[in-house]
Amino acid sequence: MIPTPLKILIADDDAGDRKQIVRALKHSELAVRVHRDAECQRGIGACRNSAFDCAVVDYRLPGQDGLEGLTALLAEQGYMAVIMATSQGDEMVATEAMKRGAADYIPKALINPQSLSRSVRNAVERATLRKKVAQQAEELENFSRVLVHDLKERSTLCRDSLR
Repeated sequence: MIPTPLKILIADDDAGDRKQIVRALKHSELAVRVHRDAECQRGIGACRNSAFDCAVVDYRLPGQDGLEGLTALLAEQGYMAVIMATSQGDEMVATEAMKRGAADYIPKALINPQSLSRSVRNAVERATLRKKVAQQAEELENFSRVLVHDLKERSTLCRDSLR
């Protein structure tokens, strides 16, 4: 169910943190291709040119906090899994990130190959399922429109034949 390799966007203004995240991903069991940006705006721009499976977004970013970036990323790619990562957050930030559509929240101090792999895998699987459910709902809606149309047509034909 998980695409290989996963295309992952990292939006973090700290070069050391970006390296930590990339290193954790590279040492995990996941096959990944990583795009890194120090600003969320450039990451959003990258989303216009390429579809990403997952984004790891820092909470504290210059010009735009990670919550605003999260909202903007999901507006650009609605079914992308987004993980909020921060060293300065708390439960309030985690709660707000989840309300805005983050698939997960991970403190930077806990980022290692196993934890990040688990977070990415779960987030991507949930995003894939959300997309599939939305597609099935759309198919069901289309089917029901056709069915209603056909039933109305049949009813009209029956009524006309009785006259």
